[in-house]
Amino acid sequence: MITAACLLALIVAVPADPPHIPATKPTGGSVSVLSSVKNIRAGPLTLEVRVGTRTAHVFHVVDQLSGWSEYCHAQYRRYWEKTHGPFTEAETALLAEHAEIRRRRGWGSLEPIFYTPKGLEAALADPRLGTVDATTERRVFAAFAPRIEEMMAS
Repeated sequence: MITAACLLALIVAVPADPPHIPATKPTGGSVSVLSSVKNIRAGPLTLEVRVGTRTAHVFHVVDQLSGWSEYCHAQYRRYWEKTHGPFTEAETALLAEHAEIRRRRGWGSLEPIFYTPKGLEAALADPRLGTVDATTERRVFAAFAPRIEEMMAS
């Protein structure tokens, strides 16, 4: 079951002696504030665990709400509809646009772009995304981000 906090841990393999990456402070526009960064050593491998990146949260929740894959968790939609009511036609259309991008691109293409400490606008500017998909994702995320942020804050 999803909690209102809906925390998402981002785990990235990094070198054994990774450079320290401090939490970023808002600098205007869409930002990603890290609530926690921790390195976990497992022999020759170091895992960098980031909890609370805004960009990752927004992407992950929208991705789950879109239901683009059989592996999306239906409890995200149930929780969303319980707390925010049924999706409007416009919201359903936006989620369908995101789902189309995900189906076309498949697993592993958007994750490196959005599971990041970068701010949302910086992630959307990633050249791997392309202008058309970035424009679509910007509209989709803008529609859902305020309510996702409310969930994260509660």
